[in-house]
This record gives sequence, structure tokens and C-alpha cells, in this order.
Amino acid sequence: MKRLIIALMALGALLPCSLFADEAVDEFKKAVAGLKAETDAFEKKTKEDPMFGFAGFGALVEKIKAVDSDDLPADLKAPWAGFVASLEKMAVAIGEMPKDKAELEKKFNDAAFMEAFGKKMNGIAEEMKPHVEKLKAAGAKYGITGLEELAPK
Repeated sequence: MKRLIIALMALGALLPCSLFADEAVDEFKKAVAGLKAETDAFEKKTKEDPMFGFAGFGALVEKIKAVDSDDLPADLKAPWAGFVASLEKMAVAIGEMPKDKAELEKKFNDAAFMEAFGKKMNGIAEEMKPHVEKLKAAGAKYGITGLEELAPK
């Protein structure tokens, strides 16, 4: 009888955590769907106006960063945190670019600058890859589609 009571207590202690995790995953899934629409609109607008990409990337990253991941299961929470950290690094690098179109064009025509900027961005993209792969795997596990599509292309 004592073992049964202990087993029931252990089950009771685990059950709420599981319910909170399921609820957190459902909320996260909704947030990702909204972000997917945001990133699609951002990419479309950037194709029309490349300056928009430089001006708006930081704001997009802030929206992604604002997604609540506190109660997610560890196999989803950890790669999400790594993904967001990489995006923040990209936002900082892009934020250092001139806002003025003429100044930006000067930077684009500076081969040394573009080489250094390209290396920096490629390095961050490489750092992001394992997080995106883990997100994709966790997304498959939890029925969340489109996580890898949030990554810059």
C-alpha cells in the first residue's frame, strides 16, 4: 500500500508539468504560425525594397525573441534559445550598417568591408545551423511545422 501511495504521489507531481508543457507547446505552435506569416511578409517586402531588410530586421528579431519559451520541453527550449541568440547577433551586425541608402551603397562597393561583413554573417549562419536542425527535429516531434523556415535565407 505504501508503494502505491508513493507511486501515485510521483505521478501526481509529474502530471501538472506535462500539462503545462503541452499547453506551452500549443501556445508556441500558434506563435510560430504567426511568426511564419511575419517572416514571409518581411521577405516579400525586402525583395521589393532591399533597404527595408536592413531597417526592419531588428524589429523582426524582437518579435521572434518575444515568443514565450519558458515552459517548453528542454528539447525544444534549448535550440530555440540558441536560434534566437544567433538571430540577435545577426541583428546587431545588420544594425551596424548605414541607414542612408547612399552610405549603404558605398559600403556595398567597398570590397574589403563586404568581405568582412560576409564572413561575419556566414559565421553566424553556421553557428545557427545546429540550432535550426534541432528545432526541425523537435518540431517534428511536437507537430510544429515551419520552424526552420523562420531562419534567414
